[in-house]
Amino acid sequence: MRAAILTGLALYVIGAVLVLSRWQWACAAALLAGLAAILAWEKNRREYFLRIMLVAGLLGSIGEWVCVHKFDLWRYHFPVFKWGLPVWIGFVWAYLFSVYILIAEPFASGWSRLPENLRRLLGVTFGVTFFLFLHEVFDRIGIYISYYYILFLGAGLVLWRTPLDIFTLIVAGLGGTFGEYLAIQNGLWHYTQPAFTGTGMPISLPLAWGLAGVYVRNAALRFWQSTLWLAAGGGVLYGVLRIL
Repeated sequence: MRAAILTGLALYVIGAVLVLSRWQWACAAALLAGLAAILAWEKNRREYFLRIMLVAGLLGSIGEWVCVHKFDLWRYHFPVFKWGLPVWIGFVWAYLFSVYILIAEPFASGWSRLPENLRRLLGVTFGVTFFLFLHEVFDRIGIYISYYYILFLGAGLVLWRTPLDIFTLIVAGLGGTFGEYLAIQNGLWHYTQPAFTGTGMPISLPLAWGLAGVYVRNAALRFWQSTLWLAAGGGVLYGVLRIL
């Protein structure tokens, strides 16, 4: 039953964005209804998921503003606010990361029930694969963007390495990349400097989505303290890059 509900939640956000994104307020209303459904379903953890939604919506909106308005990394194709952002952007971030964390939780719970040798083998396999992927990412992205990834990746690896963090990284990385592929193919937005011209996607997408998922979850656990720390750190880094 839980798997069916999670599948339904994932399909709902895909349908809402792909079908309604051009009608901004209708899309925002649909996503808001989805957020209410998640809170109703997770009534015993309502405060926790409300925090996830607020943190994801806040940090996601700020990140989108920086990437779209300041760095021109991607552009939306339908009527938006004057800064180039759609009305529903905060809602979709809140919804997506709530769903990603819900999907990651069963995998993290099942991890402890696996034989130790199998866990060790899977851990090594993931570590090697992740290292090779990082090598490709940093070999292809611009130097200024790499500063951001190094900062957040370094902090994340030091502070947050629980099974749920790792599975959130994987689920958000894969889910976010797949969702972006569908959106780009349906003409909702495009990247200005894609690494793969055939799909119009940059190579760093899985890393960006995965790290965002880990930070949103941990920021929600500590709420304002972590959120303010991340906002301050991002502001300092942006100032340094502007000077350089």
